[in-house]
Amino acid sequence: MSTHYRTLRERGGWKSLVQAISRIPSESSFRRSNICIRLPDRGAVRIRKLVHRGAPRPVTKVPSLTLDRIVQCESVLEADLAWILDACPGVTAFGEQAAALGYRHDNDLRWHVPDFAVWTDEGLMFVEVKFSRDVCPGVRERTTRLQGLLHPYQIGYRLVTETDIREGAALGNAQKLLVRARVQPSGIWSAQACDEVRRRCSVPLSDFSWSISGSEAAASIARLIIDGHLRLDMSRDITASTQVYQSPALIQENRLWLPEAFK
Repeated sequence: MSTHYRTLRERGGWKSLVQAISRIPSESSFRRSNICIRLPDRGAVRIRKLVHRGAPRPVTKVPSLTLDRIVQCESVLEADLAWILDACPGVTAFGEQAAALGYRHDNDLRWHVPDFAVWTDEGLMFVEVKFSRDVCPGVRERTTRLQGLLHPYQIGYRLVTETDIREGAALGNAQKLLVRARVQPSGIWSAQACDEVRRRCSVPLSDFSWSISGSEAAASIARLIIDGHLRLDMSRDITASTQVYQSPALIQENRLWLPEAFK
């Protein structure tokens, strides 16, 4: 059940992400719109190659459960955000270096490659990741400019720093879930676990051997949480006493990548 659900979810999410990006005019329409987009070559997932023989950029690689591929990040801070995006039930697709945005600056065309494009139930958001020490007035000006230019297309843009990514429980919870969730539960086990949670209203993770290293039950329940079949409070550190439950919709406490990021 879970594999089928996640595969359809990622495919549908990626299609929606690409369709949303494609609403931005192409470079040929730049003079009329003041913003344009350049997409990766056919068959590529990134607008620029990060690893190549000539001059490879420093890259941190993160295996993504959502995308079923390696995500290439140019900093450890980007890698931390990739962990959070990958584990967040509200994120149905994301991509690194997914497009280049062209925008008008003092009558010149400037190009910028956001670190991530993220698709959620709230829509599309481009995300730029920087350490606070690197956020200069020029970066803030570009952020404000792109937010205004993308708004008519119902696309967001946000600058995030280590404060957004590393403070609170999000990163630690993402890693706890993803480390366990590499095991795929069977359809029968998933149905039985969901039925048990529904019957009891809520169940502590200790009932799924959460604290036992290598536990198949803990791995399976983590996968059901990431895939959105079961919920828990993501705003607090996940422990064996954390209650897991069912709910028809995501609310703020169920998210790692909080909805405030998309406003």
